[in-house]
Amino acid sequence: MADAPKLAATAWQRALSLVVDKLAGLAWALAGSAASSLQGLALEVHDLDILADAKTAYRIAAQLEEFVTLPMAWRETEQFISHFGRFFIEGTVVEVMGNLSIRGRGCIISFHPSSLIWKNLKEVSFDGHPLRLVPLEAQLVANLIVEGKGERARAIAAYLKGHGCDVELIRGLVIGQGLESVLSEEIWGLLGETG
Repeated sequence: MADAPKLAATAWQRALSLVVDKLAGLAWALAGSAASSLQGLALEVHDLDILADAKTAYRIAAQLEEFVTLPMAWRETEQFISHFGRFFIEGTVVEVMGNLSIRGRGCIISFHPSSLIWKNLKEVSFDGHPLRLVPLEAQLVANLIVEGKGERARAIAAYLKGHGCDVELIRGLVIGQGLESVLSEEIWGLLGETG
């Protein structure tokens, strides 16, 4: 019996494959929809979000220089604070963020490599290489404070309810990030847990 034909890789998977090769040896993690998809969540992936410390973010930018559409620089918006650069690879937007913080709903969540989030990265194999992912629990919290991401947060919470959730990580994020009690109650309510 012949092997089933392999499905063609999507644009974001081709882009990620190229990124993984180019960034070998650098300390970074994948976040956002691609990281969620690689952890089992069924959703459409539109871009790749790469997180690192500031120094590594600039090294990543140098490795991806041929694809740059927005050079690395310190940027601050109402919701995002980061060293930030944008690239276009294999038809996919790739955003590189150094020392990312997200603010909204009266709180700030840090994705700095010294954070609890970074200490709890998930590792998967992608294209024969180890790939570190921001855990779904951290993405749930982040999506709850980003304006317009409530639906994504609910989808992540539903997935975690059905497939298992690291309650201790959630508790650590809620306490460590100093989330307001209303937001804390919302997180636990979505997960069907008590804080």
